[in-house]
Amino acid sequence: MIKVFKILILLILVNIASVHSQNFTDQGISSGSSIILLPTGSVAPSSNFRVQYHHFTFFKNHSFNSIDVTGGFSSHLELYLKYATEINGHVLPASVTGFGGKFQFPFEIPFIYRAAIWAEKINSTASDKIVLFPADMTRFGVVASVYTNAIEPTVFLGINKIDKGTRFLGSVGSTYSVSRDYKLGLEFTYGYFGNHDYTSLLSLTSRIFSNLGLQVTGGYIAGTTVKSWTVSAGISLTTGAIDFSPRKEQEARQTVPSFDDIMKSLDENKEETKENK
Repeated sequence: MIKVFKILILLILVNIASVHSQNFTDQGISSGSSIILLPTGSVAPSSNFRVQYHHFTFFKNHSFNSIDVTGGFSSHLELYLKYATEINGHVLPASVTGFGGKFQFPFEIPFIYRAAIWAEKINSTASDKIVLFPADMTRFGVVASVYTNAIEPTVFLGINKIDKGTRFLGSVGSTYSVSRDYKLGLEFTYGYFGNHDYTSLLSLTSRIFSNLGLQVTGGYIAGTTVKSWTVSAGISLTTGAIDFSPRKEQEARQTVPSFDDIMKSLDENKEETKENK
């Protein structure tokens, strides 16, 4: 797993100077394109990759580090790998590995901007019940986002399968695009860690450079194993440019002139040339 991450990171560094045609609009932490933890309706740009690192600190002698690589494999499909270490003062550090993906529906749904199916598989070496991640877990669900220029509310409904049990997994949240360089996120989730837990998280994501982003998150996590305030900081490196601009601003920059506009511009240039002569 570590060798795979190294190869993917190398590919990002090799291609970062040559791929700039598409933008990453959602960063998230460890679930592909997401608000904070749980996914949005967007996917990574096709043929682009993103590598992220995050450190979570809890105020009760608990923390975990996470690194994940996300890739866009078509205009409607993204896949990702992740690796994390969970550290608890009472037990030995646990290694968490996982993979997941998201398929965005290729058709429009009334009143919904983007909708997708998301799933991931998680495995942990933890042998103690006081850790966040259980030894084996599968998450699956449907996500829908509604977009009103700068504000994007998102709803997620799914299930969390642990061992032989199945539990409800749900989330509501929203992002607000302050500008091209800044984006706010707010999220309320239930059942993410599969132990009747709930999380309330607020994040600020900023674009430091065209391909470099920073995310700071704070909030509260309450479950059967951990109940604590938490803060996290993470950094992301992408092949495609990061752009948090409101939708209308992005569309204006990406607008391609029509054939009539091009011909009109050519005629105007010819007339100006004749007048100058």
